[in-house]
Amino acid sequence: MTATAPIISVIIPTFNRATFLCACLDSLANQNIAQEQYEVIVVDDGSTDATADTCKGFLSRMNLRYVQIENSGISVAKNVGVHRSNGPILLFFDDDDVAGEWLLEEHLKTHEENPEENVAVLGYTTWGPTIQVTPVMEWVVDIGRTLFAYVGLRDGQVLDFDYFWGGRSSCKRSFLLKHGLFNEEFRFIVEDIDLGYRLSEFGLKVVFNRNAVSYMVRPVTYNLFCQRCERVGQSLFLFSRLHPDPAVMQYCQGQIMNPLEKRDLDISNAKEEWEAVKEILSEKVCRVHELESLLTTRLHAGNRNVLLEELRELYWWTFNAFKIKGFADAMPSDANGLAEGVRTISELHAQLEALGAQVAEKEQALQTVQAQVAEIQAQAAVNEQALQAQVADRDAQLEQITSSLGWRLLSHWGRIKYRYLLPVYRLLRLMPPEPETGKTEGVSKS
Repeated sequence: MTATAPIISVIIPTFNRATFLCACLDSLANQNIAQEQYEVIVVDDGSTDATADTCKGFLSRMNLRYVQIENSGISVAKNVGVHRSNGPILLFFDDDDVAGEWLLEEHLKTHEENPEENVAVLGYTTWGPTIQVTPVMEWVVDIGRTLFAYVGLRDGQVLDFDYFWGGRSSCKRSFLLKHGLFNEEFRFIVEDIDLGYRLSEFGLKVVFNRNAVSYMVRPVTYNLFCQRCERVGQSLFLFSRLHPDPAVMQYCQGQIMNPLEKRDLDISNAKEEWEAVKEILSEKVCRVHELESLLTTRLHAGNRNVLLEELRELYWWTFNAFKIKGFADAMPSDANGLAEGVRTISELHAQLEALGAQVAEKEQALQTVQAQVAEIQAQAAVNEQALQAQVADRDAQLEQITSSLGWRLLSHWGRIKYRYLLPVYRLLRLMPPEPETGKTEGVSKS
């Protein structure tokens, strides 16, 4: 009996998260679609915990494949999963998320409604119902919107490449194999945005499905998120270096703000900006820990709100500072060349925009001239038709006049011999009438 090929492959890269992975796999084993319709591929990126044993415990519950590799980073792990997959649809899933019962069905439903190869699907992720949401967890999702930010998105909305979020997005396998996989230089983060950017050159579109729900079950702490922000900064530097495109530069600058001046980071001067920020970063971090500790105690509501507002401001300040640190640390020691390159790209972009405006102006002027020429040609055609009609009318009148005059002459001067009138008729281009029998003399043969 031939096994049925899966419709969708779920790819889970993991590293030392056996406890969370167990809950993740359990949720995938309880999907509402038939088990033969999907497969789960766990790519173990060199874990040293019980990840392998955890996966073995689910082999009898679903179509699960466990692949172990040396620690190589998230991009390598995802690419291995792509090559090992069999389904035409690929869903990239995080090991610290659990799937809603309808997750796979909703992803398949949106792909069925959008069968085009270039269409991907973004699902919806929120905190797990049993997890206690702390102030920092509230900030990164609802206020800072730096983890998963769905505010303002509509179900079914078509989005750009920067919504091709890893861990909650699915796409057509054939599209990736044709146009590119994850760049393996990205070991931790931003690998999804980089791939989305490259796929956008081939028409990538991301459709949001609010009903494709998953839940994050790993709590986020302040210290862990600071480390994450530092890795984000490092990856954003790599992203900007790989793609010297003004759109990428703008994206990277928009992800990091200078907390001292409350503006987007000048990535060409990231090292200088980090030097200014780091002077007071330690003080800010200490104050965050102090406030988080105070907020766990019993406080008057008014005092609590004041402390909470200060803490939220410090979250924004320190998270941006750690992003700057990561970006600056990833830059080469002599960053003058990079800074000059960034400025050169910006200048070239401005020149291209100016040239584009000039070309658009010339094209508009050309269209105006072409319209005027077309109008003149149309009027000339009308005038030519009118002139031809007038000429035809005058030719008809002239023919009528000459014809009438010739017959009058013939009738009045009928006694004149036929041969003397012949030159006249030839001159008038009229055929000579037949001579009347018995009244005119025969034409001489001499």
